[in-house]
Amino acid sequence: MRRYTALITLWFIKALEYRSELIVWAVLTLLNTTVLLAIWISVFRGADTVNGYQIGQLLQYFLLATIINGITASHFENWRSKEVREGKIDHYLTKPIPYPIQVLLSDIGNRSFYMMLIIPVTLAVYFVFSLFYNLGAIVWTPWSIVQFVLLLAVGYIIEFSFALIAVFLSFWFEGAEGLEHFKWISISLLSGYMIPIEFMPTWMRSAVDALPLKYMYAVPIQVIQQRLSLTVYDFVYILSFLAGLIAVQVWLWKKATMRYTSAG
Repeated sequence: MRRYTALITLWFIKALEYRSELIVWAVLTLLNTTVLLAIWISVFRGADTVNGYQIGQLLQYFLLATIINGITASHFENWRSKEVREGKIDHYLTKPIPYPIQVLLSDIGNRSFYMMLIIPVTLAVYFVFSLFYNLGAIVWTPWSIVQFVLLLAVGYIIEFSFALIAVFLSFWFEGAEGLEHFKWISISLLSGYMIPIEFMPTWMRSAVDALPLKYMYAVPIQVIQQRLSLTVYDFVYILSFLAGLIAVQVWLWKKATMRYTSAG
């Protein structure tokens, strides 16, 4: 009886730990957004428009970025890499569902729960700011909705792929999960999440235009704000990049399964 009580207690503690971690991530995300909004409000003090943006449009931009981040961001590198190093993936290698698919399904489940936290709170913040600033109405059209949903899927695939590649690299390198920080910095600076493209210096904007990370934040927000519409070139570029990412993951997984050893 004591054994079962201890197991139930341990399960309860882990469940609380998981939910607490999600709440902390949600609070940190909103705190980051609030700080950014405060900074940009001070930038616009005394000015009607800056680089083609009114203050309300820019606030709308960052609130939309927070929602996109809540839907697409992946942060499983740390514990999944630890799982690999400690040899705790043996049972995944003997099941019909491959380990990468299990990681994907688990992350989608975690994302769904996180979205239930972050999106309503962000919408509440959106409403509060709309009382003081004209954020402008979002005009939804069938084509803009299709583009936005597709770009959300693209953003999630990129985030998930970068995280999964870091996990696969832990088969060879100790501390490969540290790439999570490099991923976060790269995406924050080069996707339009932290700085809209229009406000970037020329050299940085050229780099962002040449990279596919812009399709994670800058482009979907521009689509929603009726500033941009995807072209055939965009679709070809996106599909080519995603195909390359998937090919790298498949190759790494094949090499990883050949290298993996476990005692027991």
